[in-house]
Amino acid sequence: TSAFRVEYTPKELADGEYRLRVEGADARGNRSGVEPYEVTFNVLNETTVTISDPYPNPFNREVYFRIALSGSSLPEQLKLQFVNVNGQSQSQFTESDFDDLHIGTNEITWNGSDRKGNLLPGGVYVYEIRLLIDGQQTRKLGKLVIVR
Repeated sequence: TSAFRVEYTPKELADGEYRLRVEGADARGNRSGVEPYEVTFNVLNETTVTISDPYPNPFNREVYFRIALSGSSLPEQLKLQFVNVNGQSQSQFTESDFDDLHIGTNEITWNGSDRKGNLLPGGVYVYEIRLLIDGQQTRKLGKLVIVR
């Protein structure tokens, strides 16, 4: 009945598809389930950045941004900025705001607030994400709708 966690942090895997299989049992030999837990993952040592469209959009409480990083280098710079339709900056985040940025899929959450923590009114906002990795810049620009 106790919760557990498995962390797998291999070093220097070659490019390719891998499958991790986990089976467990307690001290009496009771198995953790009928079937072992399996997850498949890909290793790509080439540096790539994939920025997904934010979801949900429109949103009321929170919106999520997914940034998938591959390779071995983390961003030297990361900037996520929100601007209203008049071009005024409403909120901004940099790499120092993301302590757990890692190779793999990162999820960034924004609650629709300004720099002081006040909730912004409903409306259309423009977001811009910029990353600099190994001297290469990646940029994504889009619209978000807050429904209050």
